Amino acid sequence: MLGDLKPDFRELIGTSEEDGGLGGVVLSVGPGAGTFNPLDLGALRDAADRIGGQVGVELLALATSKAVDLMIVLATITRGKPLEDYEETLLAVAIALTYTLTPKPNLHTLVDVLQSGRPELLQAAVSDSEAGYLRDTRTLMRTLRSMLEGPMGEVFGADTTTAFPLDTPGGVCVDISALSKAPKKLLAAVLVATWTHGFLSVDAHWELAQAGLAEWRGFLIVLDELWKAMGVAPGLVELIDQLTRTNRADGVGDVKISHSPKDAQALPNEVDRITAAGFAERAGMVALFGLSRQDLEALNGTSVELSQNEIDTVTSWRSPRSMRARRRQSQKPLPPPGAGKVLLKLGGAPGIATKIVLTAAEHALHDTNQRW
Repeated sequence: MLGDLKPDFRELIGTSEEDGGLGGVVLSVGPGAGTFNPLDLGALRDAADRIGGQVGVELLALATSKAVDLMIVLATITRGKPLEDYEETLLAVAIALTYTLTPKPNLHTLVDVLQSGRPELLQAAVSDSEAGYLRDTRTLMRTLRSMLEGPMGEVFGADTTTAFPLDTPGGVCVDISALSKAPKKLLAAVLVATWTHGFLSVDAHWELAQAGLAEWRGFLIVLDELWKAMGVAPGLVELIDQLTRTNRADGVGDVKISHSPKDAQALPNEVDRITAAGFAERAGMVALFGLSRQDLEALNGTSVELSQNEIDTVTSWRSPRSMRARRRQSQKPLPPPGAGKVLLKLGGAPGIATKIVLTAAEHALHDTNQRW
């Protein structure tokens, strides 16, 4: 679970198998909870070191490329609009330089390198003097300074404390509940960074398995709160799509969760809307829980064809509970009538209406309304 905001799955994943849980690993990210260095090459760097040879060289190049992509996304989120093309080039050159200066650079290292005005950077910026370079990079430096000294600095301004383990059959939950009231940009940045390193960890595990250094496991990656990251800045949807694609897709499933099909329609420009709509169009299966008629009409006519009966069925699951709510023996109110009911759609085939039934252990560990 890459980015558990409530958190919904911390107890289920982190509790031992003996006590009914999955016996997985829980990592925490957020102010006072855990930090995330965007230049940390993580599991892919470790895999490159262990494998060595030409494969190791290629993995290291891939990890560096992904660090550049992530920094571009984080800078885009911070600024609220896409970087200029020469700024992306500058970031790529500067990040490559940081890895030649120190094996574990961080955001402070990157800022220092960019400020140094080395010949490689002047060439990348097409600046003919140091004064011209400082002028040309002022906007980019302001963006990076905002990342370091603003709210993002509390999460991205230090070394990583949340390294992803590669061999955890019980799964990994990245708890970001410390960000539940954080600014929208910070939450989006942490989600994207978490997703990126989660996918790279899967790629690293695959390469280790190919080299005979690990036993390959299939992975299911859950990306929740997708809508919180998509609309923060124009062009971000495409970057998210690029970051969350594995290099070796076989054996990897992913679940993208959003609140409504209309989330895509609310994005700021047409290109973003088309790209976001593609998430559902490319999905092998679409799962529809209780949605409004307007939500379903927005989805209908895309790659997901819904009959009138299917629309009526899904909208009926939004019916409110009775004013005299029934209660369990524990005195907790029973869930609303549509809780756990879902319509599974595979392309144009008729939907399969089903209901999720929790086990006793799940009821004990999966309580998303603890305060009530």
